[in-house]
Amino acid sequence: MKKLILLATLFCASYSVSAHTEIKPEVKFSGDLDFSGFCQAVLEDDVRLLKRSIRSKVGLVATNKEGVLKRLVSQDGMQCNGADLMSFSIQRQASNIQAYLAQAI
Repeated sequence: MKKLILLATLFCASYSVSAHTEIKPEVKFSGDLDFSGFCQAVLEDDVRLLKRSIRSKVGLVATNKEGVLKRLVSQDGMQCNGADLMSFSIQRQASNIQAYLAQAI
């Protein structure tokens, strides 16, 4: 009886864990992988990841966060899938990223 209860408990625990895991589509980056965090942020519509990526490029791209953002969003700035960051966020329907970029520009 104890074995049956243990098995039932393990089954329920494993089922609840697998139900909460989210399967993300596989994405392959090419080009300058140091900047892939920006594209990943758009793909996941994750403003926190975008802000983290911006902070990591301070001193490399510009002297402050605003300068990094301005250079990345410019037409000749970085590109994701052949499009600038704002166009790529529109293509991918990343509404949180669009709102952040529109407010920051």
